[in-house]
Amino acid sequence: MRTCQDRETGYTVRVLTEGAAHTKPYFDTESTTPDDTRAFATETFPEGEKLWLIDLTSGDRELLIELKRGDRFAAPLNVSHGWVYLAETKTINRVDLSTGALEEVADASFCRWPTSGHTELADGTLVASYKHDRAYYVLAVTDPRSGKSQIIHRTDQLTTHTQACPGDNESVLHVNETGGAAL
Repeated sequence: MRTCQDRETGYTVRVLTEGAAHTKPYFDTESTTPDDTRAFATETFPEGEKLWLIDLTSGDRELLIELKRGDRFAAPLNVSHGWVYLAETKTINRVDLSTGALEEVADASFCRWPTSGHTELADGTLVASYKHDRAYYVLAVTDPRSGKSQIIHRTDQLTTHTQACPGDNESVLHVNETGGAAL
């Protein structure tokens, strides 16, 4: 880890990664673990991605999970787990953010691939958008306790940018960036 001092603000700037291109995970994933001690960084390869946790004090990094092509990771705000869709098995899995251990919670065989990460309503219900196997797009909710998914909206337009409101059990934000309206 490299550090420097910002001349105008006096803040310490920490460069957490060097060499390979690292990016912050997509907008539906928090930047840090709930205790704000480690940051997520994604390293992309032709066959997939490695998701690293980087200690914000020491710069030490630890591999959390390796994602293959088609897998999708998201981490909700202030919880000790994230969610990963595994393309090979078409399943939704809870991932422990301290160990990387996966627990399968739902079958998602209705979809070709997710077009957003999985985010949570206040009661833990998951919300995501998908490309359906029948070639249209859907918004779906999944109860990780029962493993059941339900399609709540269907469209022929690309669905991306889907986010659950973590403060209640009813609000889902979906913005269609291909010209459609927000839902």
